[in-house]
Amino acid sequence: MKAFQHVLVGVDFCGSSGKLTEGARSATLQALRIRAANGARLDFLYSTARHSEEEPCDEANRDAGIQEWGDLCREHGLADPTLIEATDPPWLAIIRRVLTHGHDLVLVAKRNRTRRRDRRMGSVTMKLVRKCPGPVWVVNPSFEHEQGPILAATDLREVGNRAVSMAAEWVRMEKRDLYVVHAWQIPFELQLHASRMGDEDYHRRVREEEQRAREEILAIPGVHAIRDRVHPVIALGAPSERILEVEHRLDPSLSVLGTVGRGGVPGFLMGNTAERLLYKLESSLLVVKPADFVCPVE
Repeated sequence: MKAFQHVLVGVDFCGSSGKLTEGARSATLQALRIRAANGARLDFLYSTARHSEEEPCDEANRDAGIQEWGDLCREHGLADPTLIEATDPPWLAIIRRVLTHGHDLVLVAKRNRTRRRDRRMGSVTMKLVRKCPGPVWVVNPSFEHEQGPILAATDLREVGNRAVSMAAEWVRMEKRDLYVVHAWQIPFELQLHASRMGDEDYHRRVREEEQRAREEILAIPGVHAIRDRVHPVIALGAPSERILEVEHRLDPSLSVLGTVGRGGVPGFLMGNTAERLLYKLESSLLVVKPADFVCPVE
């Protein structure tokens, strides 16, 4: 698959000083890395709309911040960066731009403001994760993005496998290692007959289930091309718990997971596993939507 060809990057500037925020700087650098890896087209978007509690950004200071951002782009080989100025709230401006211009990736910071430390993801970013029709890459400024393995999670259904395919594309470009987590429960039929089976038969059936999962992971589109760098992690238990355990052990630079729209409300609910993980995963995140995702923004 060819991913990350037309990337939209959300940037922001500090209200008091006009400087590029730490989060926006990290998002810009990650976008420039993608461009260096595959020649992607980059567009950057800044919204002048401010929350009521935020300090207004002085125009002269903002111009200095834009100059700082432009210098950063040129320093990394992007001679003529495009900055789109929008008046809609940031999340809405980004989604509308995706709908009208067909960006295949949105890249933003986990959080530009540091006032609230009890949450790892800002409100703008969470709206994008919930409502944006395409993949959203959420950069954690605290992580070093040029190193470390990639973690992907799948339940071996459509959106989970899309997430693995997208992770595999980045692994192929960056020549990293990919760890694919599949958490599973003992099938009901096996639970039902466990008391009548000998230990040897029971453990053989468990091994067969785990081997089947490994084979399905290696058959996901895009995975075969990087097979020597793919490490399936098959674990019994609740998906959110197993994924967090692997993340804490590996310390990946990026975790990739799919969301599932539920409840008949477009862009509202994401599925239990994604809901639990979004506030808990420490790494940067790439959140992938199902093919039939319905964007609530028109």
